[in-house]
Formats: sequence, structure tokens, C-alpha cells
Amino acid sequence: MLQSEGRINEAILAVGRASKHTEPPAPPWTVAWLGGMLNRQQNRLADAEEGLRAALEMRTEETIRRKFDFSLDYVVRNQLASLLYDRARQVRLPAKPVADESSPEEVARYEERKALQTQFLTSAVTELHRTLEVDSENATAHYLLRQIYDELGETELAEKHKQLHDRYRPDDNAQGQAVRIAREQYPEAGKAAEAVVIYPLSAPSE
Repeated sequence: MLQSEGRINEAILAVGRASKHTEPPAPPWTVAWLGGMLNRQQNRLADAEEGLRAALEMRTEETIRRKFDFSLDYVVRNQLASLLYDRARQVRLPAKPVADESSPEEVARYEERKALQTQFLTSAVTELHRTLEVDSENATAHYLLRQIYDELGETELAEKHKQLHDRYRPDDNAQGQAVRIAREQYPEAGKAAEAVVIYPLSAPSE
């Protein structure tokens, strides 16, 4: 609730309090995921990455007993990939060295920053292909892969994932039309689907 209302600092404090509860303890995978998402909203991307990875890789006696495998959660994995893409875009590249005009130090600095940017991009690609191993028609993964391959200069792969995204993305017009028809046919269900629902306290008079 605090997060949806934009009260991020309060939400972070609430997650911190929840993580200290022992009776019953807060699920550590939920704490890791929420911490990652909240840190991302505050642009603490390294901390956010750590939280999301912890959620995906969570392996405890309880997760084993309850047969939880969060590595299959492609929604969180897409969030991690998107975050890695953001980290790549935050890497500031110095001016590209010009042959015979740039010093060895300038060339080394550029290559170091470029390598860091590429590392984030290729890590994001790895995560997105893990999503596609679970859901080959995942439109979000194809959309992000198109953008990232563009950044990497892989034009053929970018075009491939553009076409796949176009094939699998939801038809917003059809979805909106289906919702409208369903609401007209089932008005009570339509009311119950509103963000805020107010129910009468007395039965309707006959």
C-alpha cells in the first residue's frame, strides 16, 4: 500500500521492520523482492540488483520443504533484466578516442567504461533468455531483447525479437473490448472489479 501511494521511504522502513519479525518471521523471499523493487525506485540500482537476485536464488530449508523454485519467476527475472539495462544506460562513456589524437590513458578509460556497459547489457540478455526458457512467448522479454540488441549493435537479433514481440504482445484494443462487453453483461462483477468498491450495508428493497 505504501509503495503504491508513493511513500517509498515509509515502505522501506516497513520492510525493515518486517524483516526483524520472528513470530512469525517474514518470508525472506518477499523481503528480498520488495527491498529490490523499493531500492530501484530510489535509484539505488546496485542494492536493487542484489535484492532481486537474492529473491530469484533463494534456497532455504523452507523453500525446499515447500517446493518453492523462485528461479522460474519470469516476472522478477524480467525486472532484474530491466534493471541491468538501466545500469548499462547509467554508465557514462567519455568521448570516443580518435586514432592518433587520443592518449593511451583516454583510450584505456573509454575501453574500461565501454566494457562495463557491455557487461551489464550481456547480463541482461542472459536473464531474458532464462525467461524465454520458461515462457518462449513472453512479450516483455522479447521487447527488452530488441532494445538491448540494438544497443549492442546486433541488428539481426534486434529485428528477430521485434517481430516476436509484435507477434506475442497483447492486443490492447481486443482486451479493452472484451472487458467492456463483460462489464455490460455482468454489471455486478464490473462494479466489484473497480479499484475502490463500495457495497451497500442493507439489502436492496424488493
